[in-house]
Amino acid sequence: MQLQWYPGEGNTSVTHSSATKKRSLLHLSLMALGICLSLCLLALAELGTYLLFISPPSGAAFLAAARTFYREQDRNLVHYMPECSRYNSRTTYRLKPGSCRFATREFDTTISANALGFRSSAEDLDSPEVIVLGDSQSFGWGVNDAETYPAILKQTLGLKVLNGSMPSYATVRELRVLDEVETSKTKVLVLQYCENDRHENATFAQNDGVLPIASEQVYTERVAETVTRQNQGYYPGKYLHRYLPMLYGTLRASSPELLDLKKARILAAHDAGLFLRALQGAAKSLGGLEIVVLHLSSYNEYSLPFIPALQRRWAAMQKAKRMPDLKLHFVRADQILDDDDFYRLDDHMRPQGHRKVAKLLAEVIKTKL
Repeated sequence: MQLQWYPGEGNTSVTHSSATKKRSLLHLSLMALGICLSLCLLALAELGTYLLFISPPSGAAFLAAARTFYREQDRNLVHYMPECSRYNSRTTYRLKPGSCRFATREFDTTISANALGFRSSAEDLDSPEVIVLGDSQSFGWGVNDAETYPAILKQTLGLKVLNGSMPSYATVRELRVLDEVETSKTKVLVLQYCENDRHENATFAQNDGVLPIASEQVYTERVAETVTRQNQGYYPGKYLHRYLPMLYGTLRASSPELLDLKKARILAAHDAGLFLRALQGAAKSLGGLEIVVLHLSSYNEYSLPFIPALQRRWAAMQKAKRMPDLKLHFVRADQILDDDDFYRLDDHMRPQGHRKVAKLLAEVIKTKL
């Protein structure tokens, strides 16, 4: 029997294999396309979340979440930067003499320190006529050396002005600076107060005039933690992973209960008492000085009437002869500053805020000299 051959009959398996390969390639292409689209969507979501962080839309919750994330997970802390600061057994830390760079996403500054670790020139240590003590606001967090309000005061008044302020210091540690500098020619002390001084001042009062200072080991561990966080930097999905849950929680949370006037007055009176207790502990260093108490707070937010409460408490204690004979004068920065004088995410003043504070203080100090 003669076999017949028909075209195409002999390559059926080849044709089937070719079709299978095409289908497999199509499936792989569709999977790759899906993965690429998913990655693009995730990248867009990451970008959108990042923009919500750096440029929060109007609304208190958006801004509050962005500021919290910035403070807790984004910004550097100069007091835990080994190139800028070092341990001090009396006050936890002090600046390293010399200069260092201090930058965050909203500013890039240079910080210079004298031999004692203060942000002032060497000549200001030699019998200053004005001393400024405070926390990071008076230190000049976020501005360059010449832009701090103590530096502007020096130029305006034509006097030696020592800036002994340090970030994280509260009233007790601030006043310890007076034991380390020559004050024979000092006439005016500017002592800045912020609401976050409460914890340190309360600890001092609760411990009968003793303030516990962190050990060098604890300080070194905090430095290491800060350096580790800074070295982590950015990784893909960081803002979706870390910021989005924080934002969601803030948006879901109910509005924080605002202090009514009565509660605010009670808390302000409590803070005033703690502040005056700190002054009592340093009374020997304060005699004969004109003390200008400056209320200057973060983000220009003043939830408590601290200065009026301090004036009342001071008058009552003087009348009862429970306070040393000190010369106190009271200044409120909220009367001259507005929100634009502060950074949006960082809770410190821009250069124009420092200029306003310097002008206000210069007017007060001129009447006391």
